[in-house]
Order: sequence, then C-alpha cells, then structure tokens
Amino acid sequence: MKFQNIKCIESESLALADMTDGTDATGYIDVTAADLPIGAIPLFWEASVTVAFAGTASATMQVGISGTVAAFSETTSNSVAAIAKKASHALAASSTAARTIRVTITDTKGTTPDFGDFTAGALTLKLFFYEPEAA
Repeated sequence: MKFQNIKCIESESLALADMTDGTDATGYIDVTAADLPIGAIPLFWEASVTVAFAGTASATMQVGISGTVAAFSETTSNSVAAIAKKASHALAASSTAARTIRVTITDTKGTTPDFGDFTAGALTLKLFFYEPEAA
C-alpha cells in the first residue's frame, strides 16, 4: 500500500451565519473547498470548533453528504458546544461520483430543539481520504 495517496480536503471557516437552517433541529453547510473525488475512500475527519455553538443547551455535528448526513461519521455525538477538536472515523466506501462534503449541526437539547436557537458558532474541517492510483 502506498501512503502518499492519503490526501486532505480542508475547509474554510464554516460559520453559523453561513449555514442553512433545515427548519427543524438541524442546519448544514456544504464544504466548497473541493469535492471528494471519484473513487476516493474517506478515512476520517477532524474538526476544530473555533467558536462554540451557543444559544442552546447542547449541540452535535456530523459530516456526510446531502441526503446522508452521517455518511462520513462513525461518531455522531461529537459536541460542538465548546471550543475543542473533534474527530471521527469515516464510514463511507468509494463512489463512482464526486461527492460534496456537508457538515450538519444539530440542536440536541431535550425540549423543542430548533436550529434557529443558535446564536454563534464556527469550525474548520479536515477530511482525510485515500485516493487510489489510476489504473
């Protein structure tokens, strides 16, 4: 196995103000730095919460794609309510299409969770993947 094919997509700052409210407990933002290439195998991701997601009692994050919010998240309970580094192994296999990485933040408080309750929050994301050599 050749490890020089391990690559990383690093996001710009993903701020609350730039996220789309899912009109429920969730909100999301697509990483525009790059798509996950065709055939790439996601390995793990690391997020640096630079501004705690505030305005609610608890909040979690997942990394995935549109329609499958946890596609790249073995761990789906990473709290983003405090400044910290978070990480998860990825679950998805390779794909025959490029995939846009999506970060989803969820208000996980027990009573009436609502993404609109957040008042602040930002993070950066690094997604590491293996890109096979062309045949």
